[in-house]
Amino acid sequence: MTANLQIGTPVLIIIAVIFLLLVGLVIYFFIKLNKKINDLGKPKFGFLGKPLTYSVMAIMLGMGAVVFVGYNLGNINNGDNRTNANNSIKVDYQQFNLDSPVKDKKRIELTAVVLEDGIVWGKNTYNLTWTFVGKQNTLAPIIETNRGQNAPSFVVVDLSKDVYEISVKAQNGSTVVSTTKEIDLR
Repeated sequence: MTANLQIGTPVLIIIAVIFLLLVGLVIYFFIKLNKKINDLGKPKFGFLGKPLTYSVMAIMLGMGAVVFVGYNLGNINNGDNRTNANNSIKVDYQQFNLDSPVKDKKRIELTAVVLEDGIVWGKNTYNLTWTFVGKQNTLAPIIETNRGQNAPSFVVVDLSKDVYEISVKAQNGSTVVSTTKEIDLR
């Protein structure tokens, strides 16, 4: 038994159109799924459309600037550290003749007072350095530490007959005050 099936031209056209629609639909879904896969493969993070690394760097730079400004504002001179213009040194001395085997020496007692805005020693302590430079003789520097209201400066030296330039430098942290006085011991 043989069956003779004849398909007409309109049926073939309908089958071809359905086939083409199915192929087009498969291609459309394939392209759409491919786009979705590509979109899911890209990371979707950042800040205002920019990569997150730039945002993190900007935040860290801003925090550094805030710390830097805060540190510098904290170190503003609040008046406790006085400038040299408000401070001065007053030096006084007394001269004595020595009765010693070394002739031609004179004993000098020196005192120094630091004035902070006219107040004797103020509220600080100072390290004082005394230097004695004569025309013929020079003495090694004498250093007094932590001199102030409760521990005033007092130096005793034996000097040969000469003209001396006596310098006193008082230092407290970054504050430095100095003065020079000339003494004639001839």
